[in-house]
Order: sequence, then C-alpha cells, then structure tokens
Amino acid sequence: MNDLARPSLYNSYHEVKSVDVIDRTITADIVGPICESSDFLAKDRVLPDVDRDGLYAVMSAGGAYGMTMASNYNSRPRVPEILVDGDTYYIVRRREIYNDLTGPEMVPEYLRKNEHTIYKMTGAGNDFIFIDNRDGKANGIDRQTLITKACARNVSVGADGLVLIENSDGDTDFKWRFYNCDGSEAEMCGNASRCAGRFAKLNGIAEDKMSFDTLAGVIEAEVKEGGVDVKVQLTPPFDKKSDYTLSLDSEELPISSINTGVPHVVWFADGIEDIDIMKYGSGIRYHADFSPAGTNVNICQIMPDGMLRIRTYERGVEGETMACGTGCVAGAIFAIDKGGLAQSPVTCKTSSGLLLTVYVENGKVYLEGEARVVYKGELTKEAYQY
Repeated sequence: MNDLARPSLYNSYHEVKSVDVIDRTITADIVGPICESSDFLAKDRVLPDVDRDGLYAVMSAGGAYGMTMASNYNSRPRVPEILVDGDTYYIVRRREIYNDLTGPEMVPEYLRKNEHTIYKMTGAGNDFIFIDNRDGKANGIDRQTLITKACARNVSVGADGLVLIENSDGDTDFKWRFYNCDGSEAEMCGNASRCAGRFAKLNGIAEDKMSFDTLAGVIEAEVKEGGVDVKVQLTPPFDKKSDYTLSLDSEELPISSINTGVPHVVWFADGIEDIDIMKYGSGIRYHADFSPAGTNVNICQIMPDGMLRIRTYERGVEGETMACGTGCVAGAIFAIDKGGLAQSPVTCKTSSGLLLTVYVENGKVYLEGEARVVYKGELTKEAYQY
C-alpha cells in the first residue's frame, strides 16, 4: 500500500516467488504492514511455503513507475530504488529515514513562543550555548536562571558558558554578551569568540570577515576556507607583569600575569599533568593579590616536540576546562618572552588534546583553531525551569 500501490489501486497482478528454493506450497495472501483491508500485494495465491524468516520477491514492481506511486502513508519511509545490470546491482536512491519526512516541516512562530533556537558549539573542547538574541526574545527570561540552569551538565544542555548575540550599537557586525556557567558576565573568551564568528557566518549575520563588540573591546574574526577554522584578532594585552613570586600557603610560586581580554596568571612548571590544578588553580584564582575580580590560572610546560602544553583553571567555571583561548594566548606570550622557549606561531595543546595556534605579530595577537557546531536545537522552558 506504501511501497507498491498498484495492487491496492487497481488490482494489478505481480508474480510472487520465494528467494530460496522451496518445494512445499501454501495458498495464501501476501499483505503489507499497514493493517488495512486494501494493503495487499497478492490474494489467494499458491506460493512456496517459506519459513517465518523467509523472503518473497514481488516481481515486475514497476521500478521508477512504482516509486512515483509510492507514499509515506502512516509515516513509513519509502524503500530504496535499485538499478540491476546483469548480476550487479546499484542503489540509485537510498532508503528514506524519518528525518526526510519531517525535515521540510516548519513550526509556526506563535507555537514556538516558549522556545529558543540554540547552537551547541565547541572550540577545542571549550563548549558553549549560543542564542541569537537580536530580537530580544531571551530578555524575558531571568538571565541568571537561564545561564546557570541551561549550562548545568547532566540535567540540562551543559556548557562552560552561554553567549547571546545581539545587535551592534555602532559600526561592528554585532555585539555579544558572554556569561560563564555560574552566571557571571566576562569581558572576553577566546574560544567563544571563534565560535561566535562561525555562528554569525552560519546565520547570515556577517560575512567571512567580521568585527563584533565585547566588554574587552572590538574583536576581528575571519572564518577560514572550509568553514570550520576561525582566526580572531584579540584586543591588545595589558597589565603585563613578568617573572615574580606569589606566596601561596607555604610555597613560593614563580608566575607571570597579563590581561588578554580577561586576567590570566601563567606558571611554567615541569610535570604539569601531575599538578593538582584544583588546589593551585583555586588558590591563585582567589588570592588576595588578584581580588576582588580574581584571575584565571594557566599551568604551562614546553614539550619536547615544541608544543606548549597548557592546563587552565577558569574563573567563573571554577574548575579546569578542556581549553581556554585567552589562556593559550597568555601562555604563548610568556613562552616567547622566556629566552625563546617558543616562537610565533605557537602551537598549544589543550586538555582536550586539540590544538590552538597563537600568532604574535607586530604587537598584534591572533588565535586560530576549530569552531565546531555540535548540534542545533530548541531550548524549552524545561531546560531552565527546574
């Protein structure tokens, strides 16, 4: 009735054979899966008596002629089309899947008033929720509740942060509001800025090259050929302080610090995989020397292959993240400064295992790496009202 409609429509005759050679016979009807009286392929036929798992072949099914009459009645995907050439066959139209049936459907806006389209994106393992808020639709939700609830892992979407894309107040393509998963608003995030560039390109907000406003200043971004890698020019670093000692409990830690859009401490050490980053990260983050705003903390090591291995404790996440773009920039700047431990461009290996590249050229700083879309979906009230 779906796959071969001709018998149901005008009682056309199609020979039915068993796929395997079987001597015994049975008189029976061949019916389809729809469980309606008109869903049949053959009636009152003498047929080979196949086993329960046996197969029948319905001959002269009409090829393209049969396909044009097939339907998706009862939400059944249609069968594939096969081209047979002697003893060889080719699939010329794949079997449909349910997404093929529902893909063209559109939900009227008035039915979506309690939903928000989101993009879940990741930059080298740093993951974010993106919402296009140029229409102000998300403004009707308590901001703190939306961010902390939606970013909670295991019970909602889960992310390191949430980004609202909004209309520009000036000559840039757009502006953003970036929030850590604890609800605090941050001036800048390198990996999120690269994801923002890809998001803007995908949604027709900007072309391959763009600029957007952040609390740290204007960010320049370029979506590279292929569409996944994004390179951003960050705002000029400031508050740079090299090679000094920080007293933490009973230890003296050799650190440097800089603001690459947000404040960062950089600590070069050996064997950084064995360092308790929660202990040292939280201790430095909340140290009185960096109060009241606090700081992000990066533990770095130059590896034998020349890469900069970096682990980051992020303020606002209050734990180690899989990657931090502005942290990689901070680490790369001091690696270049330290007697040529590294040279631009610096390849940074993050805790996700993915790589970011930092360029320091003529006083300008760039960050490049992948910005992947994990999925696109609808954020319902249940994601943040619990």
